[in-house]
Amino acid sequence: MAVAMAAALERFRTSTRIEHLLEPLRSDGDAPGLYFEDGGHTVSYAELERHVLRVAAKLRLVEKGLADRSLQPLRVALLGYGDSPTYIQLLFAVPLCEYSLVLLNARWSVNEIARALQTAHVAVLVYEGGLLAPEVADELLQGGKVQPVCIPMQYFASLDGSQLLGSEMTSPTRNIQHAREYNQSEFGVFFTSGTSSEAKGAILTHENMLVQALAKCEVLGYNASTRYLHLAPLYHVGGMNSFLAVVGARGVHIVPSARSRSESDQIRALIHRYDVNTLVVVPAIMFRMLGGKQSQDDNHGRDSVISTSMHTLLFGGNALDHSLLAATCDAFPHARVYEAFGMTEAASSLTFTRGHKFGEEYLPGGFAPRHVELGIMDLETTASEPLSDLHVFPYRLGEIWTRGPQMFYGYCNQSTKREKDEWFATGDMGFFTADGALVLAGRKKDMIKSGGENVFAAEVEEVLMRDQEMILECAVVGVKDARLGEAVCAVLVVASGRDAERPTLEMLQEHCTRHGLSRFKVPRYIHFCASLPRNPNGKVLKRTLIEQLQLCQIARTNGGRSTHVS
Repeated sequence: MAVAMAAALERFRTSTRIEHLLEPLRSDGDAPGLYFEDGGHTVSYAELERHVLRVAAKLRLVEKGLADRSLQPLRVALLGYGDSPTYIQLLFAVPLCEYSLVLLNARWSVNEIARALQTAHVAVLVYEGGLLAPEVADELLQGGKVQPVCIPMQYFASLDGSQLLGSEMTSPTRNIQHAREYNQSEFGVFFTSGTSSEAKGAILTHENMLVQALAKCEVLGYNASTRYLHLAPLYHVGGMNSFLAVVGARGVHIVPSARSRSESDQIRALIHRYDVNTLVVVPAIMFRMLGGKQSQDDNHGRDSVISTSMHTLLFGGNALDHSLLAATCDAFPHARVYEAFGMTEAASSLTFTRGHKFGEEYLPGGFAPRHVELGIMDLETTASEPLSDLHVFPYRLGEIWTRGPQMFYGYCNQSTKREKDEWFATGDMGFFTADGALVLAGRKKDMIKSGGENVFAAEVEEVLMRDQEMILECAVVGVKDARLGEAVCAVLVVASGRDAERPTLEMLQEHCTRHGLSRFKVPRYIHFCASLPRNPNGKVLKRTLIEQLQLCQIARTNGGRSTHVS
C-alpha cells in the first residue's frame, strides 16, 4: 500500500489537476461507477465522463454570457442535496473548466445562503428548484455587492447532443510544465462549522484535496472493490474528500436520496441491497441507525447485527463515546472502525485511529498520515512554534498545531494569505503518547477555568456517558461562579420515557468520582433539556448553551440543585 501511495503521489506531481480528476473516469470503461437511488439510475465511469464534458461545455457558455467576468477565480456555487446525477457531474465539470467550487449547505436558511454567496464572491449559483424558488433567489441577492447569475440545476440536466453540437469540451492533455502551478490553484471554498463564530470560507487547493484523498486510500484501504454509501454530505469537506478518495480508488458509489439519508430503516435497507462495505458517518447518524444504545442491554448477538459485509467504518465530526463504539462493533462485526480528527482548513483528516474491530482492546489516539506534520504548543510557553519532536516531549498537554500540503490557502475576504510552510493553530487540545499517537482533550475554547485549574469538557463528557443508559447525550460547559470564576455544569438529555430515572446531582457526582475524575472536574451543577442545540453539521453549539444557562441564572440561584428547562 505504501508503494502504491508513493506512485500515486508521483503521478499527481507530474500531472495536471484536471487530468488527475478525470483519469479514473476514462480508464474503467463501462464498469458501474454510481448507483442513484432517486430515479434508479446506474452510471458507469465512462458515461459519467461523457456527461461531465457536456456539462462543462454548457458552463463555458454560461461564462461567456456573464456581464461581469472580472471575478477570478470564477466561483460556481452548488445548492443541492447531492443525490442527483447532475450534481455529481457538476462536481467534475466545474474544476474541468478551471473554475472554483463553492458547495452550499442545503439546510441553510436563505439569509445564510446569501451571506455565503457574498463571502465567497460567487459568480454563478446553480440550485435545485425545490430548495430555492426563482423569486427567492432574486430577493436574497438584492443589495449585495456580488450579484451571481442564478441557474436551476435542471438547465444542465436537459442536455442532448444537438444542443452542444461543435461545442463539447475534450479531455485535457498532460501539461507537465505547468502541473505544479495547476495543483496549487484553487479547488473550492468550504465553510467551517461556525460553532463559536460565523462560518468562514476556507479556500482549498487541488493539492490540499488530493493529498488528503490519497491518504484516505492508504489508511483505509479504498480500492476497486470499495462500495461506498454516501451518508457524509458533499458540502462538508469530509464528505467531498471521501468522495474524491473513492473515485481515485475506482470504487463504486451508492448515492441515496436525501429522504433516505435521514431514515434509519432506509439506510439499513440500502446497505443490504447494494452490499455496502464502506461508510463515513458522524456519531449522530450511527446512533439513529442503531435505534439508540440497544447494545448496552444484554442483547448482544445476531439480533443486533445489521451487516456482515461492512469492512470499513470511519467516524468524524464529533467524538465517539465507548458505548456507541461497542454498539457499532455489535452491528457490524466484521468492520474495522476508525475515528478521524480533522478540520475544514486541513481539507479533512489530520489523524486516524488504528482501527478497532469487534472483540479487540480499544486503543485511543490517532496517527497522522506521512505528509501531515503535527506539534504541541504548551499553554504556558511564549514560543512562536510548537514542540514538534514528539518523541522528546510525550504526554505534554497543549494546543495542537499543524502544517503541510493539506493546509488551506487562506480565508475568503482576508487580504493576507497563508505561507505554505506556516504552522496553523487548530484550537484543539491534546497530547502525544510515547509511540506518537495523538490523544484529544477537547477544544481550547471549551476549557473551563475553575478555581485556577484547567478542566477539559471532553474528558468530563466521556466520563458522564459511561454506563449511563438513561442519558442520550451530554455537554459540559463553564458557568459563571462568584467564588471559582467558572464552575463545571453538565447539560443532559434523558432518553424518552425515562424521566423518572434522571440522576440527581449527588448521583452524578458520585459516578464521576468513582470513574476517577479529580474533585475540581466533577460537575457542580446539572441542567436537563429536551435536546442539545446543534448547527447544520451536527456539532453542539456550546455558546448557545452557555447563553441559555446564563438566562436561567443557574450558578446564582439553584445552589447546586439540578434544574430543568424545556
